[in-house]
Amino acid sequence: MNREQILKKAIEKAIKNGWQKENKMYWMGQVAILLEDDCRQYYNVIFSHDFAKAFWGKKFDYFNNYDKDGVLLGELLWQYHLQQMVLEKDPIKYLEQFL
Repeated sequence: MNREQILKKAIEKAIKNGWQKENKMYWMGQVAILLEDDCRQYYNVIFSHDFAKAFWGKKFDYFNNYDKDGVLLGELLWQYHLQQMVLEKDPIKYLEQFL
């Protein structure tokens, strides 16, 4: 899939899960514009907490993170994936694996 297709499908998935349902047509029309801009306006969408909650869900999970005393720590799924996405060279490609 190309970047536009990935972003469209990611937005569709988030909308299906409750994100900005009232603005569905708006977001579908904005995908190409978000990607064309050199300012990376799509960052405002994919890195928003509301989008991430809808895209990945609000489930609490464990990711083999331990504190200094060796206690297993968990975190919300959407928070974990936002952190991982920040580290990626192309965050849109990161989204693709969850479509």
